[in-house]
Amino acid sequence: MTCFIYQNLQSELKAQNVLIDLGIHCLSFANFVDYDLRTDYLDAVRLVFQRGELLLTSLKIEDSDSTRPKNKAIQEMQLKIAVKYQYLQYESLRYCLDQLNRKAADFYKIQYMISSIALSFFRVPEFRESFLKAMAKDGFVEIPEWKGIRWALEDEETDDIENVVDHFFKWHEYLYLHIPESKHKQINLNILSNIITMHDWENRIAKRGVAMYLIIAKWAESVKNTIVNDKADWKNVPGYKTILKTVFTEMKSTPISEYKEALADATVSLLANEEILFVFIEIAFKKTNIYEQKDVDKAMDLTVKWLEALYNAKKSFPSNFDFAFYFKAIEMLID
Repeated sequence: MTCFIYQNLQSELKAQNVLIDLGIHCLSFANFVDYDLRTDYLDAVRLVFQRGELLLTSLKIEDSDSTRPKNKAIQEMQLKIAVKYQYLQYESLRYCLDQLNRKAADFYKIQYMISSIALSFFRVPEFRESFLKAMAKDGFVEIPEWKGIRWALEDEETDDIENVVDHFFKWHEYLYLHIPESKHKQINLNILSNIITMHDWENRIAKRGVAMYLIIAKWAESVKNTIVNDKADWKNVPGYKTILKTVFTEMKSTPISEYKEALADATVSLLANEEILFVFIEIAFKKTNIYEQKDVDKAMDLTVKWLEALYNAKKSFPSNFDFAFYFKAIEMLID
């Protein structure tokens, strides 16, 4: 995350305005510039969204009853920036979902699409709700492998957001609801309405294919890099339980030899929370037929990827890791 240090609020507001204008310009013309430049245009938009100046902690607007002194010019500038940012966020999401609906998309668009959709999970609450409903459409299977972990996977998702993560998720409360009614806000709301009624993308997510796994992998990476720390826990992240149950269900419902590479990549990214390592391993080994070479190869390949992820993150085995089960399974696989 990159952010300059500003001498005063006015300077930061000017920078925010410039960044948003740049993002809107590049997104608007990304499909019309020379083909060789299109990747650069979408990369520019992606980098704009990653700027620290455009985090909610920087964009949020104080409540009207705040005791802090108010400067009318600054307030007007904040509201102008808020409605422009809202437009950029919604229009970027609409652009990406439109690409997701297509049978084939250019590679340079796929990378931007995955990044933007994962970001919108945090910044567009209505989209997050629709995305999670689409993931859960086909239901989940029981996960008896979930054991020895501090919290229950079956606890219902709640709309209550812990204070330690609310500055990543409460975009309505801290920003969007402060935008006064205007033709610009109405344009933004029309874009959002169009997004929510674009059911083709929901159907694609409900199929739990490659696109969904790519988004999950990027989502997990974003959570790891921006939210979870010593004070915030994975279980506090809205939607986390639904995402886990979706991945576990697909692992249990699919022959291990048919696991998609995107599914494997998603599990590796989700191992940013090392508590779930043994859940992955137990599911994979139970799916393995030791007399089928393809099953054995896939199980060993996945195990290596998961343990490498743990090693590279400099993390220890979680307390719920069943070494007796693990070594017995390995012995059976190589015997």
